[in-house]
Amino acid sequence: MEKKIISKKANLPIYVIFSIIITVAGILLVFILIGSNANLGKKVYCRTLYNNEKSTDEFCEEYLSLKTETMLSKSSTLEVFSDNREKGIINLSEDNYYKDSIGFILPSNAKLREAKLRISLTNQTINRFADGNSKEIIIVPPGSDFNAVYAATLQGLPLNAKLLNPKLEISGEEFPSKADIAFVIDTSRSMSNEWQTVCNNLNYIKSYLLKLGLDTNITIYSLGAGIASQDCVDVTLSKDNLTTIRTLVEFDGNSNHKSGSHFEVNHYDDYEECWAVGISYIARNHPWRFQDDVKRIIIPVSDSDPTGGGPVRNNNKGIVQGPGKFTGSEWPAVRQAIADCTLADRWIYILPIEGDEPASNALPVNNEGFGVGSIPCEDTCANISEWMSLMINETTGRDDIQVESFKNKTSIFDAIIKIITTPFPENITVYLDNQEIWELMDEQLNKSTSPKAIDTDEFFTILNNMPCKTNQCNITITSSEGTIILDKLRIKFIQDPDILNLNIGGNDVDVDSLALNSPSIERDIFTQVENALLECYQEERECKIQINIHSENQGIIELGVNIEYSYYSLEEDLLENILDCWRDSSYGKEENNFICNEFIVNQNYIFNYPLTEELITGLIKQRNFCHIIENSRDASGNLFDCGEQDNLLISQDIYNTDNILIEYDAENKQIIVS
Repeated sequence: MEKKIISKKANLPIYVIFSIIITVAGILLVFILIGSNANLGKKVYCRTLYNNEKSTDEFCEEYLSLKTETMLSKSSTLEVFSDNREKGIINLSEDNYYKDSIGFILPSNAKLREAKLRISLTNQTINRFADGNSKEIIIVPPGSDFNAVYAATLQGLPLNAKLLNPKLEISGEEFPSKADIAFVIDTSRSMSNEWQTVCNNLNYIKSYLLKLGLDTNITIYSLGAGIASQDCVDVTLSKDNLTTIRTLVEFDGNSNHKSGSHFEVNHYDDYEECWAVGISYIARNHPWRFQDDVKRIIIPVSDSDPTGGGPVRNNNKGIVQGPGKFTGSEWPAVRQAIADCTLADRWIYILPIEGDEPASNALPVNNEGFGVGSIPCEDTCANISEWMSLMINETTGRDDIQVESFKNKTSIFDAIIKIITTPFPENITVYLDNQEIWELMDEQLNKSTSPKAIDTDEFFTILNNMPCKTNQCNITITSSEGTIILDKLRIKFIQDPDILNLNIGGNDVDVDSLALNSPSIERDIFTQVENALLECYQEERECKIQINIHSENQGIIELGVNIEYSYYSLEEDLLENILDCWRDSSYGKEENNFICNEFIVNQNYIFNYPLTEELITGLIKQRNFCHIIENSRDASGNLFDCGEQDNLLISQDIYNTDNILIEYDAENKQIIVS
């Protein structure tokens, strides 16, 4: 019997075929198993094995009937800089070595169509004075010697500034200003009734001024702490205070006399009565408000002479009024008080109030009051009234204000209001660095004639050619008494900084120096921006491109960009599809699973970076959508701080893929991206 031999080579195809069958069966088994899960594998299953099966799979039926969406490129125009402003301001100054830069942002995958840069010399405007105020209020005090007042300072213009249109308005005002009022009151024993009247009327004075809408501070000073002073005192001036102004010698009570009808006169000064010395001290030391709209007023109240006391004699019947003689210190004290109150930067108005001396059993008539306040007023009394009147004339400069009696409450209030309220100014001349730029003669600058514009050729010429270039210029005003307001300052100018170099992302742009008569140019920057995009770090979503400018001089340049481009924004499109799917699920209230969309990635899209759940959640947070779809953490537990729920699951980082499936998982209340 012949033995049959079977070749191994002939058996090999059988093993191979068997192995292939086993492998295919395994793959089919995997697909079948995959088909039961809502993930990337189910799409493969639905496209292959499911077509040969007789059973029905709801997911595959829905998936195979799904309309797909293909990602399209978007067109956009960039017209803003990194700070989201349409105008880019380049400030070239000595402080930054005449260099400055500003940036703009493009998508890293942007495809340029057109790119333009506008470069302009910008109009600069000075609309505030050098002290920072937009308005200056100048109260011109009375008196021909002091009607030239410093009004304001203009800040200097750069050397290369070209002046365009300087303007300034001037107005007159009958200005009811703020006021600081200081009473200084004699405390000698004859002043009790005056003190009582002032203290009783103090609240009335304050409420009266308040009703008029005046902001007033009232302070009561007492000359020493004599027997007459009362509780309404705010500050007591001691002898040590007052002797810093003038040395005073107290009366020691002793006087010499001769027999017969002639009596030796003992001269003395008493610091409890020296109201002129008190004025000087207060003028120098009171906490005045040194503001343009504050009037400062000192109101002395006394029945004595300016330095206190006076001539007396002893006739063996008590001390009585002597002849009209004084120590000689009165005139110097009066003139010193006037000088202390009429400084140009600290003008203080004086309104003296006469006291009088009542008859009583304890005090003989006119014992120390010299008859001040009496009618008729003669001899020594007349001298005191003359000193008081002189102080009014030298500080208020008004004929309708006179020495008042402390009894005439209404007249005192009227005088205070007259001092506080200035008249409308007249005969006004305005100077810029001692050169006249405007005048108004023989006419009142009142409400009907205000405001008037100062835009004369002289103003323009001085600003353009005088030391106001690089230095400050002072404005001074001569006028009659009144309030003048400088307002609406507008000094426009441009500067050519003479550009040395301009580059975009390190790529130079050819720029001729701008000209004052041609202050704006436009340059094509397509090549420079395209090169900058190529040099950007491609794994970033955005490309930040800097415009750098270096100049020879100082100046301010205004830039504008207009860049047209197209780009693919996979993450933005994906987010929109996720949000649409979430809305279709009634924001997680739908109880059945369903597929929302299959998103086809355009073949021209380049994956410079992967799309991750962190990136998409970042977009949700950036748009403040966390209240719409929450995503507190990813599958690995990384926190996103976007609500408390996990309504989004990106099954894996998306990188180099052709299509993306977006579906709703009802059990977990999630949008699943695979």
